[in-house]
Amino acid sequence: MAELEDMVGRVESLVAAKDWAALAELDDEVRRCVDEAVADAGELGQERVRAGVERLQALYAQAREGSEEERDEAAAALRANNRTQKAAKAYLDNQ
Repeated sequence: MAELEDMVGRVESLVAAKDWAALAELDDEVRRCVDEAVADAGELGQERVRAGVERLQALYAQAREGSEEERDEAAAALRANNRTQKAAKAYLDNQ
């Protein structure tokens, strides 16, 4: 159970830091940890395991939302950059 709680803390830190790459790298380890905790739920206490898994699910949902927002912001910045480049090219072509 301590490993699951530690994993929740690690994921919380990565989500708070918006470190999506590190979170993606940790994904396999999170899955293994959850699988082990669920398998040992009888010994560990189902409610504690359920609470840990639900917290991880909420964190992953938060991470998904955050990464999608950053993706959308980056796409908007690229579109704005493309418009600026096209305008500059049009200006230079008409000189």
